[in-house]
Amino acid sequence: MYADASSSCNQLNFQLGNAGVGTTIPTRQWNIKITQISCYDTNLPPSGCTQYFYGPTSGTLYSFNYANSVELANQNQNICMRRERGYCKICFSATATADFQISGKASLKGFIAGSKCCAYGKSGKGSTSGYDCVIIPGAMKITSPNLPVNNQAFCGAGGLAYSTATSKTGGKTVCTTQTPFQLNFLSDAFSYAIARYKGFKLVYWETTC
Repeated sequence: MYADASSSCNQLNFQLGNAGVGTTIPTRQWNIKITQISCYDTNLPPSGCTQYFYGPTSGTLYSFNYANSVELANQNQNICMRRERGYCKICFSATATADFQISGKASLKGFIAGSKCCAYGKSGKGSTSGYDCVIIPGAMKITSPNLPVNNQAFCGAGGLAYSTATSKTGGKTVCTTQTPFQLNFLSDAFSYAIARYKGFKLVYWETTC
């Protein structure tokens, strides 16, 4: 994980759990490696990136804690991918609908209309309407014609999709040529340990134009 630094004093605060599970408080130990990166390093990530991938033109992205099948609350995970030489487009897809489970209305699958993602909506019902979301700036369909997606925010319990909320299709692919390449995951304080809300696992690949 990357954290922006300033020339003055820098302070990082970690909350790693303040209560034991069950009746016995476990003994916790942590080993954290910290590396400072020069301001002039050729691999310095863009400001604001919490993760940065470079070198390979494809890979897999995970939301934090995806392996434990629980979407974390209060997240602002900004994943950045370096645009490699000769490439100008990046695409994202969930290989299975179960790989994209962002808290939102359970009855709505895949891409939910913008009013239901990254917002509490007019009803103000918070996570029951789908505040949490994945943002892909400049998202567009991979199929020809490569029309822009109506909204760059994605959420729901059925897979990343570029279609309307009523089609209930999942596992679609969206691409973007907007740089820097990035994907932003946002969640509020109302994330629950429910199986369908486990976060996301997305594959990405860069392509030539």
